[in-house]
Formats: sequence, C-alpha cells, structure tokens
Amino acid sequence: MDKSGSLAIEKAVGSISQKNQNELKNNGPKKPDLFSLSGVTELFQNEKGITIKIDRSRDVNLTDFGRATLK
Repeated sequence: MDKSGSLAIEKAVGSISQKNQNELKNNGPKKPDLFSLSGVTELFQNEKGITIKIDRSRDVNLTDFGRATLK
C-alpha cells in the first residue's frame, strides 16, 4: 500500500473513533423527569419508597385487559 493510501485510511479511522467518542459522551444514562408535572401526569410512591411518574394521557392506548389490571 502506498503512503497516500495508508494516510487516507488512518485519517478515516481517526475521524470514526472521534465520532464514536462524541456519541458515547452524549449517551449517558437517561433518567425520567419526575419534576415536570402537567394535568395528565401524577406522582405515586409505592410501599418501598420508589417514586413513579404516571402519564394518564397514555391510558387511551390501553386494551380492556390492560385497564382491568390497573384497577
């Protein structure tokens, strides 16, 4: 392989690795936003003290079985 070919490959690999590093920095753990409530969301805390945000706007997507299990 000639020098210009190896330089092109080296440059391409370097730019790919930099791109992957930038993507890894932006893909940190995603935590739910528990503090922005609206008219269709509510907070619930179970017996273990875990706080859950409930989005009631999605209830229309439930099947009859899904609605029955939530009652």
